[in-house]
Amino acid sequence: GWPLFASVSLLYFALGYYLNNYVIPVVKPHLWMASIAFLLSSTAMFFATLLNNGWRSAAGLSSEYINYWSGTTSPLAVIQAISLFLLFAWLEPRLRHTPASFSKVIRILSSASLGVYLFHILLVNQLLVIPVLPNLPLLRGLLYYAITAIFVLAVKQLIMKIEEQLHSNTR
Repeated sequence: GWPLFASVSLLYFALGYYLNNYVIPVVKPHLWMASIAFLLSSTAMFFATLLNNGWRSAAGLSSEYINYWSGTTSPLAVIQAISLFLLFAWLEPRLRHTPASFSKVIRILSSASLGVYLFHILLVNQLLVIPVLPNLPLLRGLLYYAITAIFVLAVKQLIMKIEEQLHSNTR
Protein backbone atom coordinates (compact mmCIF):
# COMPACT_ATOMS: atom_id res chain seq x y z
CA GLY A 1 0.00 0.00 0.00
CA TRP A 2 0.83 3.65 0.05
CA PRO A 3 3.69 4.24 2.56
CA LEU A 4 1.99 7.17 4.26
CA PHE A 5 -0.98 4.99 5.08
CA ALA A 6 1.33 2.50 6.82
CA SER A 7 1.59 5.01 9.65
CA VAL A 8 -1.32 7.33 10.27
CA SER A 9 0.86 9.52 12.48
CA LEU A 10 3.39 9.91 9.66
CA LEU A 11 0.60 10.72 7.21
CA TYR A 12 -0.77 13.58 9.33
CA PHE A 13 2.68 14.83 10.35
CA ALA A 14 3.80 15.02 6.70
CA LEU A 15 0.48 16.53 5.69
CA GLY A 16 0.77 19.27 8.34
CA TYR A 17 4.37 19.97 7.34
CA TYR A 18 3.43 20.18 3.66
CA LEU A 19 0.47 22.47 4.28
CA ASN A 20 2.45 24.74 6.59
CA ASN A 21 5.48 25.07 4.31
CA TYR A 22 4.08 24.84 0.79
CA VAL A 23 0.35 25.59 0.77
CA ILE A 24 -0.34 28.24 3.42
CA PRO A 25 2.45 30.63 2.29
CA VAL A 26 1.04 30.58 -1.26
CA VAL A 27 -2.70 30.25 -0.69
CA LYS A 28 -3.88 32.07 2.42
CA PRO A 29 -6.56 30.07 4.25
CA HIS A 30 -10.09 31.45 4.22
CA LEU A 31 -12.53 30.87 7.05
CA TRP A 32 -15.50 30.05 4.85
CA MET A 33 -13.59 27.62 2.59
CA ALA A 34 -12.06 25.71 5.50
CA SER A 35 -15.36 25.66 7.40
CA ILE A 36 -17.37 24.44 4.41
CA ALA A 37 -14.77 21.74 3.63
CA PHE A 38 -14.82 20.61 7.26
CA LEU A 39 -18.63 20.49 7.44
CA LEU A 40 -18.97 18.72 4.07
CA SER A 41 -16.32 16.11 4.85
CA SER A 42 -17.79 15.50 8.33
CA THR A 43 -21.30 15.15 6.94
CA ALA A 44 -20.14 12.90 4.10
CA MET A 45 -18.17 10.79 6.59
CA PHE A 46 -21.24 10.41 8.82
CA PHE A 47 -23.65 9.42 6.06
CA ALA A 48 -21.15 7.26 4.15
CA THR A 49 -20.49 5.30 7.34
CA LEU A 50 -24.22 4.88 7.95
CA LEU A 51 -24.84 3.71 4.38
CA ASN A 52 -21.78 1.43 4.41
CA ASN A 53 -23.12 -0.26 7.56
CA GLY A 54 -26.55 -1.01 6.12
CA TRP A 55 -28.58 2.05 7.07
CA ARG A 56 -31.72 2.22 4.94
CA SER A 57 -30.95 -1.11 3.29
CA ALA A 58 -33.42 -3.97 2.99
CA ALA A 59 -31.19 -6.20 5.13
CA GLY A 60 -30.96 -3.60 7.89
CA LEU A 61 -27.91 -2.56 9.86
CA SER A 62 -24.89 -4.78 9.68
CA SER A 63 -23.91 -6.65 12.83
CA GLU A 64 -20.27 -5.89 12.03
CA TYR A 65 -19.19 -2.25 12.14
CA ILE A 66 -17.34 -1.16 9.01
CA ASN A 67 -15.34 1.99 9.71
CA TYR A 68 -13.71 2.66 6.35
CA TRP A 69 -15.37 6.05 5.85
CA SER A 70 -15.02 7.14 9.48
CA GLY A 71 -11.50 5.75 10.05
CA THR A 72 -8.41 7.91 10.29
CA THR A 73 -7.10 6.77 6.90
CA SER A 74 -10.33 7.53 5.07
CA PRO A 75 -10.01 10.11 2.27
CA LEU A 76 -12.80 12.04 4.00
CA ALA A 77 -10.83 12.07 7.28
CA VAL A 78 -7.80 13.41 5.41
CA ILE A 79 -9.94 16.18 3.88
CA GLN A 80 -11.38 16.88 7.32
CA ALA A 81 -7.86 17.14 8.81
CA ILE A 82 -6.70 19.45 6.01
CA SER A 83 -9.69 21.74 6.50
CA LEU A 84 -9.20 21.78 10.28
CA PHE A 85 -5.51 22.58 9.86
CA LEU A 86 -6.36 25.43 7.47
CA LEU A 87 -9.07 26.67 9.84
CA PHE A 88 -6.56 26.92 12.69
CA ALA A 89 -4.01 28.54 10.35
CA TRP A 90 -6.65 31.18 9.63
CA LEU A 91 -7.37 31.57 13.37
CA GLU A 92 -3.73 31.79 14.47
CA PRO A 93 -3.08 35.48 13.73
CA ARG A 94 -6.45 36.39 15.23
CA LEU A 95 -5.72 34.51 18.46
CA ARG A 96 -2.61 36.63 19.02
CA HIS A 97 -4.84 39.58 19.90
CA THR A 98 -6.93 37.86 22.55
CA PRO A 99 -7.19 38.96 26.19
CA ALA A 100 -4.45 37.75 28.52
CA SER A 101 -6.83 35.52 30.49
CA PHE A 102 -7.93 33.68 27.34
CA SER A 103 -4.32 33.31 26.21
CA LYS A 104 -3.45 31.84 29.62
CA VAL A 105 -6.19 29.21 29.29
CA ILE A 106 -4.98 28.32 25.78
CA ARG A 107 -1.37 28.00 27.05
CA ILE A 108 -2.46 25.74 29.91
CA LEU A 109 -4.49 23.50 27.60
CA SER A 110 -1.75 23.35 24.98
CA SER A 111 0.85 22.50 27.62
CA ALA A 112 -1.28 19.50 28.63
CA SER A 113 -2.06 18.27 25.11
CA LEU A 114 1.08 16.15 24.62
CA GLY A 115 0.61 14.52 28.00
CA VAL A 116 -3.05 13.84 27.27
CA TYR A 117 -2.07 12.31 23.94
CA LEU A 118 0.59 10.14 25.57
CA PHE A 119 -1.37 8.96 28.61
CA HIS A 120 -5.06 9.01 27.70
CA ILE A 121 -5.17 5.38 26.65
CA LEU A 122 -3.89 4.28 30.07
CA LEU A 123 -6.72 6.09 31.76
CA VAL A 124 -9.30 5.00 29.19
CA ASN A 125 -8.38 1.37 29.81
CA GLN A 126 -8.21 1.72 33.60
CA LEU A 127 -11.08 4.05 34.51
CA LEU A 128 -14.38 2.60 35.57
CA VAL A 129 -16.37 5.41 33.96
CA ILE A 130 -17.54 3.20 31.10
CA PRO A 131 -20.27 1.42 33.14
CA VAL A 132 -21.50 4.78 34.41
CA LEU A 133 -21.80 6.42 30.98
CA PRO A 134 -22.31 3.55 28.50
CA ASN A 135 -24.69 5.36 26.17
CA LEU A 136 -23.07 8.80 26.22
CA PRO A 137 -19.83 8.44 24.25
CA LEU A 138 -19.31 12.19 23.72
CA LEU A 139 -19.72 12.93 27.42
CA ARG A 140 -17.49 9.96 28.26
CA GLY A 141 -14.80 11.24 25.86
CA LEU A 142 -14.93 14.73 27.33
CA LEU A 143 -14.74 13.27 30.82
CA TYR A 144 -11.72 11.15 29.88
CA TYR A 145 -10.01 14.19 28.38
CA ALA A 146 -10.73 16.32 31.45
CA ILE A 147 -9.53 13.65 33.89
CA THR A 148 -6.39 13.02 31.85
CA ALA A 149 -5.68 16.77 31.51
CA ILE A 150 -6.08 17.27 35.27
CA PHE A 151 -3.78 14.32 35.92
CA VAL A 152 -1.16 15.61 33.45
CA LEU A 153 -1.31 19.17 34.82
CA ALA A 154 -0.99 17.87 38.40
CA VAL A 155 2.05 15.80 37.46
CA LYS A 156 3.55 18.85 35.69
CA GLN A 157 3.05 20.94 38.84
CA LEU A 158 4.62 18.20 40.95
CA ILE A 159 7.65 18.05 38.65
CA MET A 160 7.99 21.84 38.79
CA LYS A 161 7.89 21.75 42.63
CA ILE A 162 10.54 19.02 42.72
CA GLU A 163 12.76 21.02 40.34
CA GLU A 164 12.32 24.13 42.51
CA GLN A 165 13.34 22.13 45.59
CA LEU A 166 16.37 20.68 43.81
CA HIS A 167 17.47 24.13 42.64
CA SER A 168 16.97 25.70 46.05
CA ASN A 169 18.98 22.89 47.71
CA THR A 170 21.91 23.37 45.33
CA ARG A 171 22.22 27.08 46.10
